[in-house]
This record gives sequence, C-alpha cells and structure tokens, in this order.
Amino acid sequence: MTSPCFAVRLAAALLMFSAAPVVSADPPAVFPWDGLVPEKLPVGVRPPKGSPAEVIAVLGQRGDKIDCVAIRPDGKFLALGGPDQIVRMWDLAKPRLSATLKLPQPIVCLAFSPDGKTLAAGEAAGQIRLIKFEGGGLATKMVFPAHKDMPIWTVAFSPDGARLYSAARDKSAAAWDVSKAKPVRVATFDGHEIQARCLSLSADGGLLATVGDQDKSLRWWNLADGNTKPAGSLKLSDRVVSVAVSPDGKNVAVAGAKGVPALFERKEEALSKTALLETDGHAATSLVYSPDSERLAGISVLSATEDRVLIWDAKGAIRQEFKCERHLQAVAFAPDGKHLIVITETEPLIVRLPK
Repeated sequence: MTSPCFAVRLAAALLMFSAAPVVSADPPAVFPWDGLVPEKLPVGVRPPKGSPAEVIAVLGQRGDKIDCVAIRPDGKFLALGGPDQIVRMWDLAKPRLSATLKLPQPIVCLAFSPDGKTLAAGEAAGQIRLIKFEGGGLATKMVFPAHKDMPIWTVAFSPDGARLYSAARDKSAAAWDVSKAKPVRVATFDGHEIQARCLSLSADGGLLATVGDQDKSLRWWNLADGNTKPAGSLKLSDRVVSVAVSPDGKNVAVAGAKGVPALFERKEEALSKTALLETDGHAATSLVYSPDSERLAGISVLSATEDRVLIWDAKGAIRQEFKCERHLQAVAFAPDGKHLIVITETEPLIVRLPK
C-alpha cells in the first residue's frame, strides 16, 4: 500500500542525512511508544487518512526542516535537527514538542549519550556542540572545533559515554575524550581520499567502520587493542553513503549506489562479503541495524517521486517494506526493535513494525 509519507534521491543523500545508532542498556520492559494509539492521539500528531496502519504518529510542525534524528536510549525523547539550525526535542510519551534550541550553524548530525543527559550535535562548519538535556530543557554545555571548516557527517558515543566519534568532510574520523572539561582528540582514523562520509560503532565499542563515498571505500578498526591503524580496507564498486556495524560486532553492512548494498562478515581482523542486500537493483541509503542485530532498516531509492523503507533479515533478504511518495531523509530503529522513526524533509513518522 502506498502511503503519503516519504522519499529521498541518492544525490540528496550524498549531501546530508544522519540517523544516530542507539548505544545503551536494554530498553524498559514497558516501552513508551507501546501506549501510542493513533485514534486517541491529538489531531496534530494523528496519522492522516490514507496512512498505512504501521504509521502510528506523525510528528512535526509547519515550517520544520529536518535532516537528522537521535532517539534517547530510554525511548522517551526524540531529537531532531536540520538546516534551519534548530534542535527540536519531542516528548514521545505524550507526544508533544517539549523543547527547542537555536544554534548558530546548520545541524548535520545528532547523537545521545548512553545516559541520555547529553546530546551531541555535529555542525556544518566543523564544530561539535554538546547540549545538556535535563529537567526538560536544552542548553549548550560546550562547543569545540573538531574538523576544520568542514561539515561533520556523523557523531556517535562510546558505550561508556566518555568518548565521542566523528566523521567529516576533511577525510578523517576522530575520537574525542568528552569526559574532560575541555574535550581532547585522542585518536585520528585516516585513510579516506576525499571524505569520511559515515561511521558506525559496535555496541561494545570494539569495532569502528567508516565509508568514503567518492573514493568508494570501506575501512575498519579494531578498537579493543587501542590501535589507530586500520585493521583493513576494501574498495567498493561505486559510491557508498552509509555503513552500519551490527551491535554484536559480527557483521558490517554498507549502502549506496546501485549494486553497492552489501553485507560483510567479521572474522578476526578481516571482513568478507557474504551477500548483497536485496534492493531490486535500486540504490539504498541510511542503513541501520536493529538492537538485536537480526534485522536491517534502510531506504531504497525507486524514482524521483517514490522510495521505499526496507527491512532486511540478517542475510539480506527483504522481509517488510513501505512504499512512499515524499522525500525521505533517514530511518532509525527504536531501542525496543519494534518501532522505527522515519524522517521526511519536514516531519518524523513513528512506525510500528508488524509482528
């Protein structure tokens, strides 16, 4: 069934999108989104007529411009950012917009710390901003230059929250000690020829993977030994825009141009290709693993006017899909693995996956 929801072209994806992975303990037994009943929601967040049953809420307000999303590990709040420089925090138990914060630069990526008290924002001019989120309000805690005059494409916290990883247009990824009053760069992960387009971290913090879209490369590091030299690298057949490390650290998936979406299995230091993700020959973007490592979610670019959200199993076979008629920015699994956040250019959709 086609829904009035979302779509994105690969060309737009090459410029800006981010869906931060959740690195956290197990979600609460009663997940906040379980209580969302579409017909009982306020009119402003109720799915419009014609929406598929899987879409249970539509967040956002007129004039919003959204590129990136981060879900707090307990599932209670959703942070949104984009080119209009506004961080928007949604209370998902209500659901309602609970706080906003205007920044001086466009927001390219977001990530919550494992304790949910800090939101990291990667900005278009190369700064990282750490935002305090306590008591329902947002306030800048610190700002530091991370990548010189370049957009920061992705940020991700380590499992203990002490380190923040960033990937940027200046060809490098970096690790920052954010436990100190003044963040310190503690590692640099070089090797991409043009830019580090995206990064992903395993749930235990032991495996880091990065991709460079224009140099068509995948690189990875085994962080447990503290070595900043890559454990390996692979050339891919075409441009790649997204990488996802499974939370258990056993697999890596990449997505991008036609023929690129693929799965790799980790064997000691090496990655070996095991399968192509089924996309019916179309490009794919914004890839993310479920918390249990058993599924992948992503965007498949069908045409200029229609895309799909795809759910694959661990072997790359399509298990579920949602066709859409508007531009899609990103998709992210909720911490419970039963819901998705799907981001259009102006609004996030809460999707409840079929059992």
